[in-house]
Amino acid sequence: MKKVFIVLAAAVFVFGTVSCTKTCKCKTYALGVAGPEQEVALGEGYKKCADMTTIVEDEMFGKTGLECK
Repeated sequence: MKKVFIVLAAAVFVFGTVSCTKTCKCKTYALGVAGPEQEVALGEGYKKCADMTTIVEDEMFGKTGLECK
């Protein structure tokens, strides 16, 4: 019975320490031109993907920055 408990405790420990990282789909924009969409891990300190968006729009240059969904 002790062996079963030890194996069960080890399994719980392993599954408990494995973290699930959320990925976001982000596009980079430079001078209004969109780059390819990439999967980016949700950064530390962010609760949702939209929080990582850093888009700045300018009439002359268009969108510049990072847009995440």
